[in-house]
Amino acid sequence: MLADLATAIELAGLTERQREALTLVYFEDLTQVEAGERMGVRQDTVSKLVKSALVKIAAVYENWAWRGEGYDFAEGVAL
Repeated sequence: MLADLATAIELAGLTERQREALTLVYFEDLTQVEAGERMGVRQDTVSKLVKSALVKIAAVYENWAWRGEGYDFAEGVAL
């Protein structure tokens, strides 16, 4: 499942800022305020970057689902 996530992130076409915000919030476990301080932006900007990144990643998973690829969450196995 983590391999699928890494692949989805790569395929999502994230901007550098989206990737940075996602990394700080989800992989370095910073709050959005802390991530914003590190990035030199406000929390609401971090929130928008993370949200838009997640939408792009979700689109990759949706594409995989339509094609019968990726990860089957119900069964817990790779397709």
